[in-house]
Amino acid sequence: MTNLHDIETPAVVLDWPVCRANIERMQAAANRAGVELRPHIKTHKMVPVAREQVRAGAAGLCTAKTTEAEAMLAAEPPAIFIAFPVWGPAKLERLAGVADRVAVQTAVEGIDQARQLGAFFASRGRSIDVLIEIDTGLHRTGIAPGEPARELTRQVDRLDGLNVIGLFCHEGELGRQWPERAERAAHADEPIEMLRQTKALLDRDGIRCAAAWPGSTPSAPLVVDKPGVTAIRPGTYVFNDAACLRNGVATPADLAVTVHATVVARPGPDRLVIDAGSKTLAADRNPVYAHGLVVDHDELELVSLNEEHGWIRVKDDRTTAVKPGDRLRIVPAHICPCINLHETVHVVDADRVIDRWPVAARGCVL
Repeated sequence: MTNLHDIETPAVVLDWPVCRANIERMQAAANRAGVELRPHIKTHKMVPVAREQVRAGAAGLCTAKTTEAEAMLAAEPPAIFIAFPVWGPAKLERLAGVADRVAVQTAVEGIDQARQLGAFFASRGRSIDVLIEIDTGLHRTGIAPGEPARELTRQVDRLDGLNVIGLFCHEGELGRQWPERAERAAHADEPIEMLRQTKALLDRDGIRCAAAWPGSTPSAPLVVDKPGVTAIRPGTYVFNDAACLRNGVATPADLAVTVHATVVARPGPDRLVIDAGSKTLAADRNPVYAHGLVVDHDELELVSLNEEHGWIRVKDDRTTAVKPGDRLRIVPAHICPCINLHETVHVVDADRVIDRWPVAARGCVL
C-alpha cells in the first residue's frame, strides 16, 4: 500500500471512512423521518461512492445531465432522477436509453420543454414520470408556486407521454440568504409550505402529485421531517467543504475530501505559493474561508488562485513556520467543481492509500 505522504501533489484525497460515515448519517436521518433519500451525484461523480449510497439505502440517485445518468448506471441504482430540463433530440435519445435500463424520473420546468418531452415519448408509444419544478426563491429554473404551478401542471397532465408524479425544488436560497444555521432554521418551512400549498391546489383538481422532493445540503437536516416531504436530494453532504463549515452543516471531522498541495515558494514573510491553483481547486470563493481552508494552519489564508498557483497569505500579526517543500491540506471552498476537474481521486484509510477511483461523470455536461 502507498503511504498518503508519498502521493505526488497536487492531489485530491478522499478519506473513505469519513465519507462512509457521512453517507450513513444522512441515510439515518431520512430513515428516522420516514422519507426517501435520493442523493445528487453532482458532488462525487464516482461509481463506488454511488454504490455505497445505494448500499446504505438510497431510493435512487439524482443527476443533472443525461450523460451523468449514463455514467451512474454502473452503480445499479433503483432509480435515477434527472433534475435538469432535458432539451433536444440527442439528449432525449440518451434519456430514453437510460429509461430502458432503470426507472427514470425527470424534470419539467415549463410548458414548451414539457411538450417536446411528451411528444418524443408518445411518438414511441412510451411515457416517462415527471416532476414539476417549483421556484421557491432561488430564481433559477422552475415555475412560481401556487396558481402558476397549478396551471402548468394542468397543461402537463393533459400531454401524452408524461406521467406527473409530483413536485420538486432546489431551495438553495436558504443557504445563500441565511448562512447561519439558526436563521436558516427560522425560514426552512417556507419552501416546503410552497410545495404543500401547490399540492393542495392540485389535489382539488384531482391531479395526483404524491412526490415532494426538496434538495439542498444546507437545508436537508431542517426539512427532512417537515410534513409533506417524501424525499430529500442533498449532494454535497457526501464530502462536505468550506461552505458546509460556514453553513454549520458539517464539522471538521465531517470533511471527507482535501486537496494536498506543496509549498513551492515563499516570496516574502507574508506570502506562500502552493502548486494548486484554479485548475486544481476551482475558482469558487467562500466569504469566510476565501478559496479554501488550510487545515491545521489558522494563521494562513488561501486568498487568490491563478491557473497553477495558489497564493497563501500569512494573516496580520501572525507568523508561520511553513516553508517551501512543506505539504498542506486544503478544504476547497466548493467541492463540486473541484472534483469535476480531476480524472481520479486517491482513496485513503488513515495514512494508507487503498485505491484510486476514476471520476466517471467528470465533464458529463450533456
